[in-house]
Amino acid sequence: MRIHEILDFHDEKSFPQLPEFLQRYRLAMDEYLGRRFKDATAAFEEARSLRPEDKVCAMYIERCAHYLNEPPPPDWNGVWVLSEK
Repeated sequence: MRIHEILDFHDEKSFPQLPEFLQRYRLAMDEYLGRRFKDATAAFEEARSLRPEDKVCAMYIERCAHYLNEPPPPDWNGVWVLSEK
């Protein structure tokens, strides 16, 4: 299931530095999907520095830490499988 966040309604007041945040977030996702979890962590942290309350960045930082300790299988496609509720 893909989840999208609509950002069109934001302005500089409601989401300061949105273009900069999105640039860092996109880089972080490219690193994550490329299995470069150390670089992905750094990029997600840069994005989160622009928006400290961002829960998605925090979630991906945790996932990167997990995959640094337990790499995903060779056929991994970026999907995170929940094993509990």
